[in-house]
Amino acid sequence: MEHVTVSVRELVSFFFCEGDISLTGPAGPVLEEGVRIHGELQKDRPGEYIPEYPVATVKEGEYVRLKIQGRIDGLIPEAQGLVIEEIKSTSFPLEALEEMNIPEAQAAFPEHWAQAKLYGALLIRMGAQDPAGIPFPLELLSRPVTLRLLYAERLSGETVEMEQTFTSDDLTDFFNVITDGYLEWAESIGEWQHIRSRSLPSIRFPFPAYRPGQEVLIREAEEAITNSGMLYIHAPTGIGKTVGVLFPAIKSLKEAHGRKIFYLTAKSSGKEIAEKTLSLLRDRGLRLKSITLTAKSRICFLRNEFEGESPPCDPEICPYAKGYYGKVKQALKAVFDTENLTREVIEDYARNYQVCPFELSLDASLACDLIICDYNYVFDPRVRLVRYFQKRGKYLFLVDEAHNLIDRGRSMFSATIEKRDAMALKKVLAASHKPMAQRMGDLNSLFLAIGRELRGPSFFREYPEELKPILDDWVKMFDWNIKTRRHMPPEAYDFYYTAQAFLKVLSNYSEAYRTLIQPRTGRNMSITLSCIDPSAFLLKGLKLASSSLLFSATLTPIDYHKNLISAGKGAVLELDSPFPKEHRRIILDPTISTLYRDRDRNGVHIARRLGAMALARQGNYMAFFPSYAFLAQVELHLRREYGDRLRIETQTRSMGDGERSDFLSLFDNPRHTSLLALSVMGGLFGEGIDLTGDKLKGAAVIGVGLPQLGPERDIIKDYFDEHANTGFDYAYTYPGFCKVLQAAGRVIRTETDTGVILYIGSRFSRPSYLDLFPGHMYPDCRVTSQDDMISSLHEFWDSIEHKKSD
Repeated sequence: MEHVTVSVRELVSFFFCEGDISLTGPAGPVLEEGVRIHGELQKDRPGEYIPEYPVATVKEGEYVRLKIQGRIDGLIPEAQGLVIEEIKSTSFPLEALEEMNIPEAQAAFPEHWAQAKLYGALLIRMGAQDPAGIPFPLELLSRPVTLRLLYAERLSGETVEMEQTFTSDDLTDFFNVITDGYLEWAESIGEWQHIRSRSLPSIRFPFPAYRPGQEVLIREAEEAITNSGMLYIHAPTGIGKTVGVLFPAIKSLKEAHGRKIFYLTAKSSGKEIAEKTLSLLRDRGLRLKSITLTAKSRICFLRNEFEGESPPCDPEICPYAKGYYGKVKQALKAVFDTENLTREVIEDYARNYQVCPFELSLDASLACDLIICDYNYVFDPRVRLVRYFQKRGKYLFLVDEAHNLIDRGRSMFSATIEKRDAMALKKVLAASHKPMAQRMGDLNSLFLAIGRELRGPSFFREYPEELKPILDDWVKMFDWNIKTRRHMPPEAYDFYYTAQAFLKVLSNYSEAYRTLIQPRTGRNMSITLSCIDPSAFLLKGLKLASSSLLFSATLTPIDYHKNLISAGKGAVLELDSPFPKEHRRIILDPTISTLYRDRDRNGVHIARRLGAMALARQGNYMAFFPSYAFLAQVELHLRREYGDRLRIETQTRSMGDGERSDFLSLFDNPRHTSLLALSVMGGLFGEGIDLTGDKLKGAAVIGVGLPQLGPERDIIKDYFDEHANTGFDYAYTYPGFCKVLQAAGRVIRTETDTGVILYIGSRFSRPSYLDLFPGHMYPDCRVTSQDDMISSLHEFWDSIEHKKSD
């Protein structure tokens, strides 16, 4: 039987959630503010007052044993009966509350009264089940119970009280209505998990045999899951890491009822690979409910109507937000019968029921066993899935391409605010929302005052303290305007999201941060809360799961990744390439400098190396550059010298999903001339794509991939020089080399693939870089001229042909 625990608050939300999607939410540490208000009020209550009294009971079905629990804010035993006090901190006007009678208050806040009634019912059940644990005379439970709602205004602390009295029968009847509905829903999930678990012993590995090293990977993954551990899996491209972690993770569901698997990715390509792997397992008998979450900005049905801006989640504008909670229950019943909830499936259901596809996907995920989603839904404090991650749970995290977590972590825990936004918004709000416009004027004045002291980009250990009250006030005014249905211009919505993000990051500001202030350029200026070391925040996210598997082909060096992802914690599994070395030729050409100052004169030489590589054997080739500018420079020489002998295609900066698919489709089509595709390291095609067999004959990596020099990288360098004397490596060398290895890893994907890898750049020959190459990516030979390179390529391809003829 599945054991399910639900809080009183969750029960009430499940039953009473109606109406529209609401835009607004807490901007700062409102939870902590509410706790403070509760504490202050509880201290002033009479002596017999019992604060934070825990209540719980159990209700059983066929598949589920449901435990309902909560804490009563205040319990007062009085001679005439019990008083249950529920405290609500609010920004709702107290004058409006004072004017309400009880029926009006019930209509306005039904969930508040429901919460208090459930607490009363739980007390009565506890008295019947465990009378010895009740800290007051038992006969009080047979008398009418008074429910008191105490509303406290957040800023002033002033309060308003409302009371109602109920009999024990009233409360028990209410409890049964609420819990029966929730238990029915929980039973349907429990029944599904029973079906799923019965299918798990019979599912087979989706390939005829394990690749070398893959069986070890699966065994170590199983052990980490069983022991609630954290395991880094550093394994070469093509070994089969995705199925190697998914297979044991899914098998573990049989022994861990209620567990959810989160497959976390950095890019769309990672989601696609996970979906394909699940499809293979379903072909072999797997019954599993999975869902792929798509970012709100990409799945929103109104995304094309706002010219690149984020559509506001305003029910007055969006018909899919209007009445969402009333419509979604029917949609969820329909969705429940579908086991593979891809983006396309979610969109179809959302259109049929006229509900927001993003919110539908979040609600539908509650019934799923496996959730495929971006990193930010677990780690980013601004968009983390609160419904799952308020505390540690029975979760298993599978972190795909885990090397990306470092830079993504810095981004998730950083925030920027700009002067030009304040100025533009002040003008927009001046006529209709003067107090809000005034706060934008205050923000602009703060920027000007700070800017007068600066002569260039500057870093500080603290942030300007005046920022917080300005943003706090503005956000509260925006919230109030939305709640009272006052029109807000689109620019205000955009700034609201920015201010929300900034305040949330501000609440986490610590020694791991620096504040970057970019001085005035034209009419603009910016303040960035820059997270330098994200490890403490990422580790906090990883600890939300019972176990985590972090896997990548480029966790080199491993200590760097462990230090910046999990503060050095976690075991490590390193595996060698399963593929024959004679199937690939790795050539290092250190004779060409790729330093910025040498690119003009060496662009033509790089183009000739790439042309020679692509002409040595007909097929498809990729070349990876450190920047679009360098790519464009070499492309001119390539088209001039090889345009009539090669098909040359180029990645562009603004490629969408459709253009990406078209670009990749080029590798599927046979042709009479070689294809040379030019791309950038770390971009759409630098990782997460499978070009197996004859789809890719070779790849060239131009330069060591160093990130662009700039103040953001320099502060990382200074920070780690100060803390560990590893500044340049942590800021530049290691992040760049990860991109090099990812790009090179596009070539050999299966045991039958053959291909060449070409490293171009003098810095590759330095010992500090040679030491970073894992064995399966270490250069086989160095060349000193183009003729040398061509000779090595022909020798390799001739040897491949000779083996085929044998």
